[in-house]
Amino acid sequence: MVMKILRWAAIAVLVAIGSWVVMWLPTADRATQTPFERPGQLGQWVKLRTGEVKVAGVELTTEVHILGNVVTTNDLWLVVHLEVQPSTEPLALPPLLLKDESGRTFGDDVMLRGTCRQAQPGLITACTQLLEIPADALPGARLWIPAATDSARVPDDVAVIDLDLDITSTTQRVEVQDSLVTGTP
Repeated sequence: MVMKILRWAAIAVLVAIGSWVVMWLPTADRATQTPFERPGQLGQWVKLRTGEVKVAGVELTTEVHILGNVVTTNDLWLVVHLEVQPSTEPLALPPLLLKDESGRTFGDDVMLRGTCRQAQPGLITACTQLLEIPADALPGARLWIPAATDSARVPDDVAVIDLDLDITSTTQRVEVQDSLVTGTP
């Protein structure tokens, strides 16, 4: 009799643990619609499906000089200096996204992208991308660098870089340089 009670108690415990574990597993929809986040830091190479990318630096400003034009904003320009190293095929980085701690996303409606062009395998290319963001988006902001077009919307690699920026680091004007091959891996 005691053995039957212990057996049923063990089964009940296993069912409870199994239910708890299943609760934490992703649903089929979440598993097929969530990008694979690859965390990184400023100055660190992050390996993606299409190659490697590094955020060499970031600047905040209200005025950029890019391709012979001065462009201003009432918000902030997040100027992202990148290095790109494609793996096996040429790579044109899609627009970057900035996600703040409250879940807002910036960069979907980018009109002025920057100087990133198609990078070639076997070469490291430096370029700059721009995002127009409000100052209140800076606390807890994370930069998303998709591996390919629409990567942030479908399951794919996305480099996620934590940014530690505040409004006091704003500069007067940033001179944005054209893309440049800087070396080989």
